Amino acid sequence: MDRDEMKAMQITYNDYYQLAQRLLTPLTAVDDNVAVRVMMEKRGIERRLYDYRCRAAVHSFGALQMDALCYVTTVGGKAVGLCFESATTDDIDRVTLDDEALPIVPFNIDILNPNWLKSQPEMLIVTNSERDCLTLMACGYPMTIAIHGGKGSDPESSLAPFSEWLDPLKRVLVCCDNTHAGRSMRNRLRQILSLDYSVGVTRLDGAVDFTSLYMYGGKEAVQQAIIATRFTTSREIVFVGTRVDGVKEVLRGNYDHGFPTGMGALTDRHLMLTDEGGLIVVTGKPNCGKTDWCRCLTARLMCSERRFNVCFCSFEEPNKEKHVAHFVRLVTGENHTEDMDDSNMDNVLLYLDAHMVNLDMCTTPPTPSNIMRLADEASRVRRVDMLYIDPYLYLEPDRPIDNETQQIKQMLTSLQAWARRRKVWVVVVAHPRKLQKDAAGKYEEVDEYTVAGSAHWANVCDFLLSVKRVFPSELCDDDAGSANPSYTVVSVLKVRDQEICHTGRMYYIRMASGRYVEMSCEKSCLDRLRQTIIHGTDDAAPWIDVR
Repeated sequence: MDRDEMKAMQITYNDYYQLAQRLLTPLTAVDDNVAVRVMMEKRGIERRLYDYRCRAAVHSFGALQMDALCYVTTVGGKAVGLCFESATTDDIDRVTLDDEALPIVPFNIDILNPNWLKSQPEMLIVTNSERDCLTLMACGYPMTIAIHGGKGSDPESSLAPFSEWLDPLKRVLVCCDNTHAGRSMRNRLRQILSLDYSVGVTRLDGAVDFTSLYMYGGKEAVQQAIIATRFTTSREIVFVGTRVDGVKEVLRGNYDHGFPTGMGALTDRHLMLTDEGGLIVVTGKPNCGKTDWCRCLTARLMCSERRFNVCFCSFEEPNKEKHVAHFVRLVTGENHTEDMDDSNMDNVLLYLDAHMVNLDMCTTPPTPSNIMRLADEASRVRRVDMLYIDPYLYLEPDRPIDNETQQIKQMLTSLQAWARRRKVWVVVVAHPRKLQKDAAGKYEEVDEYTVAGSAHWANVCDFLLSVKRVFPSELCDDDAGSANPSYTVVSVLKVRDQEICHTGRMYYIRMASGRYVEMSCEKSCLDRLRQTIIHGTDDAAPWIDVR
């Protein structure tokens, strides 16, 4: 809002109308009550502003009788509500004058009464206290109303009867105080009003409310706060002007560049997570190590500097004791845990209890909404940084859809939207469709177009990973079967933000404890497989202090 617009609002209120109040007998003029008059003088409120809006009274606040300022709310000149503010304490008491009057009518709403307007204003200021309403009027903003933000307040119901009075407005400025009630009212008003008007929200720095700001900073301080306010049509519309400072920071390189997962330097070139959250899809052929590799990744994140808290919804691991035992081996690097010291075991379990939680969906339908709801409940105990779902095959749709492609899209978009709102990473393990054999009898490679059910797996996710287990022919023994030495290749097929990392391949050797040790290339994998992997090397050192 510029200065010309501000000056256009600074009109003389006396030009609007003269209102004859029919008030209750006990009320007197403000000047007739010394305590109330002194309070108004300290606030710097001119008599012309409170003369026919306010009265003075001796009012009962509980068992005490105190001098009080009475704010009179009128509709069409008829008094419909009174608000008593003690002249010596912070006590407030609201009274409705008759049973037929609308409840909690906004104070000073008659300012918009079309019968008394000489010209239609384009902007209205809404605050949450009567005293701030008078203060803003004293600073040159007569088009101000107040909707109290206390218990039982319903701003939508308060404004609804006056929708015709509000229709001509183009912009609404929300000026609530910094109390808990004021912050709540600010958010509610922004949600309600942004549907129909361009809404600006004025922030107060260093002051509880506008009256306090006016008393120590004067009219100029209040006007400066109003001038600094920017307007938006709704939260969904973002203008460049509202993000100037943030854009400058990005251009200077001051933005979230991601953080390492702890899996290794090569992994960090292809998989860097940020604090913004998102959706990761992991796929691969059956028995290729998808769950095993993801288990190592989540364990690394839990033991990294970020100390991730992970919520597991794993249908692959119905036995939760075995599931946690896998993580004990990963964290300690111990394959043979039969002789592990009991105190060390307790320390590891205590650490895992602080950083992981499991969802058991045995009696609850495994729909995305139920999983997200349970993850939200878990996050009330401790923050959840990652939600791990393995595999998607067990999920049920929130609402039945005959088309599988649309069903998968609904599931993925709901999970991703939740992840971004909560700033959480969601990992979903998905199986490929039935793979075709080529002329040589080999199955096709798993890529972004082979995930079962829909191409939306690749379209919606932020990262798409494909896990593959490779058995080198030169090291294979035909009689050994699955015991043959192998290495794992994880292909990053999609990266949404390629300023942070990019697509490519990552290579790993699986240790006996279940850890995946990063290798630089396939040749390094082969060289390592030719060596004897000895339990107790640096690769098997605990990731946390278990003593």
